[in-house]
Amino acid sequence: MKQSAKEKIVVLAVSFTLFVGGVLALSMDRGAGRTVVLACVVLALLAVAVRQTVLKNGKKR
Repeated sequence: MKQSAKEKIVVLAVSFTLFVGGVLALSMDRGAGRTVVLACVVLALLAVAVRQTVLKNGKKR
């Protein structure tokens, strides 16, 4: 399997895991713990998106 295919699978798996973590956090009772988990999930998903964008723009050049 090509390296780029492996990277895509890893990014997809990490994104899915973070998404499921966010969904599970929504079922938690309201409070600081839930807020922290949701904030971490959103920041991690944003970091994945930024990384992918940077890699894509780097390959164009």
